[in-house]
Amino acid sequence: MAQHAALEWATMPQHVVKAGECLANIAQQYGFADWRTLYSHAQNAALREKRPNPNLLFPGDVVFIPERQAKSAKAQTGKTHRFIIKRQASKLILVLQAKGEPLANRACEVEADNRLESLTTDGDGRLEVPLHPATTSVKLTVEGLDEELLLQVGHLDPVTELSGVQGRLLALGFYLGRVDGKAGPATRRSLRDFQRASGLAASGEPDPDTQRALEKAFGG
Repeated sequence: MAQHAALEWATMPQHVVKAGECLANIAQQYGFADWRTLYSHAQNAALREKRPNPNLLFPGDVVFIPERQAKSAKAQTGKTHRFIIKRQASKLILVLQAKGEPLANRACEVEADNRLESLTTDGDGRLEVPLHPATTSVKLTVEGLDEELLLQVGHLDPVTELSGVQGRLLALGFYLGRVDGKAGPATRRSLRDFQRASGLAASGEPDPDTQRALEKAFGG
């Protein structure tokens, strides 16, 4: 029986993660209403251990896709019935700052999924933007800022990857180069600047202490 089960699992599809993908939009691709159905599956135990934050995957990661379970409901013939499918809500959480100070209570115009929405940051500069799981980018205009911000959704890599370190340094204002996963002089200089600002030894290396400090400063 165990061998038969293993054979069935082996024939189920596996999804190789591409840049910009997260569990929410992968689940949506395969018709699952809740990404947790994928993440909690026994065949994705290795993925959970490797990526403890389900929102941060890396290109090349493999997600096992289980078979969808059919559900049934009783309904009387000759009448109109309404069925509601509940889906796990997705949202983009931002903390907006300028020169280290929160952009508190700022009016914002958010364009996503061909929809324009007016939102306001809270006292800490925090902004929550509801999103469709398939959303790939968001345009943001903030009161008092001249430029429009274009945010790429799902393109932040885990902090254990150098590209994830660069992405967080860029968002925190310490790095102005390309997020390319290469440890060039600009990346090392930015790391040293961040380490000094965080009270760490300025080694220019993305060691575990620096990774934890980046996660704390960035919020994930």
